[in-house]
Amino acid sequence: MKRTVTASFGLFCAIVLLVCAVPGLAQAQKPPLLFVLDTPVLQGAEGVLHVAVVDPNTGKGMSGLEGSFEVNIAGEPVVPQVEAETAGLAVAIVIDRGGISRPGDPRLGHALDLSEQLLQQLQVDGSENADLVSFIGIAELDKPENWSLAGFTDYDPQLIRNEFETIRGQAINGVTPLFNGIDQAVEWMIHDAGVSETDTIDQEDLNRRRRVIVVFSDGIDNKFSDRAHQLTLIQKCRENGIILYTVRLEHSGRATGSATLEVLASETYGRFERHLATDDAVRAKVLSMFSDLITQRNSYRLTFPFRNPKGSYDVNIKVTDAALGNAQAQTRISSNFQLPQIAMTSPQNGLQVTVPYTGTQDSGAYLATTVSFQAALTFPDGVTRDITRVRYYADLQLVGESTTAPDFAFVWDVSSLTVAAAEPQTHTYTLTAEATDPLWEQRFTSEPVSMTVVWQPTPPPTVVESSLTWLELNWWLLLVLAGLLIGLVVLFILNARMKGELGRKIRAGTTGVLKGVTRPLSALSAPAQGKLVVVQGAGMGKEFRLSGQVSKIGRDPQFCDFALYDEFVSNPHFNVYLDQGNYYIEDTGSRNQTRLNGTIIPPNQRQFLQPDAIIEVGATRLQFKRLGGNTRQLQQPGMQQPGMQQPGMQPGAPAAYPQTPPASPPGMPGWGGPTQAVPEVGLPPNQPYSGGAPGQPAPGGYSAAAPQNYPPTQMGPGGYPPATPQNYPPTQMAPGSGPWGQLAQPPQQPPSQPVDPNQRKP
Repeated sequence: MKRTVTASFGLFCAIVLLVCAVPGLAQAQKPPLLFVLDTPVLQGAEGVLHVAVVDPNTGKGMSGLEGSFEVNIAGEPVVPQVEAETAGLAVAIVIDRGGISRPGDPRLGHALDLSEQLLQQLQVDGSENADLVSFIGIAELDKPENWSLAGFTDYDPQLIRNEFETIRGQAINGVTPLFNGIDQAVEWMIHDAGVSETDTIDQEDLNRRRRVIVVFSDGIDNKFSDRAHQLTLIQKCRENGIILYTVRLEHSGRATGSATLEVLASETYGRFERHLATDDAVRAKVLSMFSDLITQRNSYRLTFPFRNPKGSYDVNIKVTDAALGNAQAQTRISSNFQLPQIAMTSPQNGLQVTVPYTGTQDSGAYLATTVSFQAALTFPDGVTRDITRVRYYADLQLVGESTTAPDFAFVWDVSSLTVAAAEPQTHTYTLTAEATDPLWEQRFTSEPVSMTVVWQPTPPPTVVESSLTWLELNWWLLLVLAGLLIGLVVLFILNARMKGELGRKIRAGTTGVLKGVTRPLSALSAPAQGKLVVVQGAGMGKEFRLSGQVSKIGRDPQFCDFALYDEFVSNPHFNVYLDQGNYYIEDTGSRNQTRLNGTIIPPNQRQFLQPDAIIEVGATRLQFKRLGGNTRQLQQPGMQQPGMQQPGMQPGAPAAYPQTPPASPPGMPGWGGPTQAVPEVGLPPNQPYSGGAPGQPAPGGYSAAAPQNYPPTQMGPGGYPPATPQNYPPTQMAPGSGPWGQLAQPPQQPPSQPVDPNQRKP
C-alpha cells in the first residue's frame, strides 16, 4: 500500500511537471518511435517481423528507412532484409458523451462529424491489409445499457456509422468515466477484439496492424479518472504499442478539463489537438492529425536468418534516422526447429540373408547376393528441407550413399564381404542411415536396424586341391628336397671325378713302370699262353688266363686284373709279365711279400716263371700253368731227364708242399681295407698238395688241377723247396730232350730299379 501511494505521488509530480512544461515540449524534437507490429514468425530458416516507425513530433509514419535497421538475436547480430509494406491500422474511436451531449450542446455532433471524417480516410474494405475500426460511446458507469459498442471490423464501416446515428441526439446527464472507456478500448486491442458473435477479427489480425485510439472528450473526469488510474492506463498503452490521439472539444460558454488529454497523448507518444467549431484553423489541425495518422499504415517487413534450435530468444531491433536519432524495440522469437527424422524402411529389423557358395573349393565362389536399403525422411517441426543425400552405415562403417529421393534406394553386395571357408560364417550387422540438415548443418541418424548374414561353407576339397594346398603350405620342403637332390648329384659327380682321377693316377703310375716292357696289342688279341690257378685259399680252383702283356694280381678288382679274396694281399700284390713267350713275376712292393716256390722274391725284380711254379701271397697259393706248346713226356717215378735236375733238390724227393691255413670265404674281409700281415704259422714239411682228383671238383667248387710229377727236389730249410735262381745260365737243350723241346737260353731279366726293402704298399 505504501508503494502504491509513493508511485501515485511520483506520477502526480510528473504530470504536474509535464503540464508546466507543455509549451517547452512543443518546441523539443522527440526521437522516432519504433513499434513491433507482430510477433516474429519462422518461415523456413528465416524469421519474419513487421515494424512501424513513427515520428512522435508529427504523428506520421516514417518511410525511406529500408537501409537503417539492425537486428540482433540472442546477442548475435544478423543482417536483415528490409522491405516497405502496408500493414493497415487498428483504430478504436472513443467518444466521451458526458458533458457534451446535454440538450443544446453541439459538441457531440462535432465529435460524430470528426469521427466520420476519420472513418472515410480509413481503408475498411476486407482486403488483406485493410484497416480495422471499432467504436465505444461512453455513458454513465451505472447504466451500461446506454453504452454504444461496436467491435472491430475490417470490411463493414456501416456498422460504425449505425452506432453514430444511434447516439446522435441522445442526452447523457450523468457523469461518465473517461478512463474506463479508454481502458475498454485498450482491452479490445490486447485481449479480445470481438464484442459480438458475428465478429471475425482475431488477435493475430490486430497484432499485425498499427494500433491507435482516438479519443473525443471535454477532458473532465472528476469522479472516476484519478491519477493512479491514469498511470496504469499509460503503462498499458506503452507496453502494447498503443498510441493515444486526443481531441478536446471546446465550445463557447462550456467548461473543459485542464491537461488530462494532453498528458495521455504525450505519455503514449501520440498527439493532442483542441477543436473549436467556430475556428477553422483549429479544425484544420484536427483533420491534418487524421491525415498524419493514416500514414502509420506504412510498415517494414524485416526478414533475417534464424537457425537456432528449439527455444525462445530475444530479438533487438534498432533503426537510425539522421534527423531524429535512434529508436529501439525488443521482442522475442520462439524457435520450433527440430532436426528432421530419418528411418530405414528396408531392410526390416532382424532380417537374415544367406549367401550360397557354388563350385569347388578352389574354383568356386559366392553367388552375388545383395540387400536393398531404403530410408524415409520426416520433419517434426513442419519445416521441409531439401535433403539430397543419405548415407548408409554397417557397424559404423560407410557402405554407400544414395541421392535418389524420396526413398534413397541403395543396393549393398554382401557376397564379397568375407573369404570362403570350410565352415559356415555368420555376422550380425548394425545398420543405420544418416543425413545432414541443411538448415543447421547438423547430422541426424536413424534408429539402428539389425541384419544377419550367413555365408555357406565351401565343399570338401578334391584330391588335387588338397595336394595343391599342401604344396602351398609346405613349399619349403620342395626347396629342401631340391637342395638334397642337387647335393646328391654334386656328390655323385665328385665321386665319379675322384674315381676317375684315382684311376688315371694308377694307370699313369703303372704305365710309367711298364713303359719299357709293354708292347702294343695287335689288332687281334693273342691267345693266352699261361694261366694262374688258385690251389689254396678263397676261390680255390678259380683260374685266370694271362693273355695280356701285364696282368695285375691283388685284392681289389678296381685296381687288379685278377682279384684274390684275401685280406693279406695288397693292391696290387704282384704282376705277371709276358715277354717274348716267357712269363715273369714281379712283387710290386707288397706288405706281406711274394713267395715263388717257397722263396721270397725281392720286390720290384722280375723272376722267371717255370711251369707249375707255386706262388704264395698272403694265405693264398696259386699255380702257374703254361698253355699250348709241345706235349711233355711223362717220366717214371724216380727218374729225371738229363739236365733237368734242379739245384738243391735231392734225387727222388717228392715235390711236396706244406698245408696252408683255410682261405677266407667269399664275402669275408679280403677285398678292401689295409693289407693284413701274414701270421707266422709253421707249415708241416713234405705235406703233399691234397687237391681233388683230375677232372673232379676240388674244395670250393673249382676243378682241381691235374696232378703233376715233379722231379725230386732237395728241400730247403723249413720244408720249402729252394728258391729258383734269379739268373739262369744259358742252357742249350737238345731237341726232344725235355718237355719243352728245343729251348733257347731264357731272356735276361730287364734291369730293375733299386727298391727299399722296407717299403710296403697298402
